[in-house]
Amino acid sequence: DLAKRFGLGESLLERLSKRSLYNRNVAYNQGDMKYDERVVTKLVRNYRSHDSILKLPNSLFYENDLISCADLFKSHSLVDWEHLPTKGFPLIFH
Repeated sequence: DLAKRFGLGESLLERLSKRSLYNRNVAYNQGDMKYDERVVTKLVRNYRSHDSILKLPNSLFYENDLISCADLFKSHSLVDWEHLPTKGFPLIFH
């Protein structure tokens, strides 16, 4: 709680992300709600994961801007594996 008393209850990144400079803004993007590209570079191409695995972080953190670019042979190679609890969804929790 000592950190909170001195204004350090949040990380620098959390504090910066709340500033208007880092929010989506219509003024910089001809009517579209996007980040000011002079300040923010948003990495949206994912070259590793199956698109089903990207669905949750895409909706929670990327405002559905995330693009699955993984090689289909690699990212879909285990979707029919017999031990998957959900066929077509290559993820196991244990």
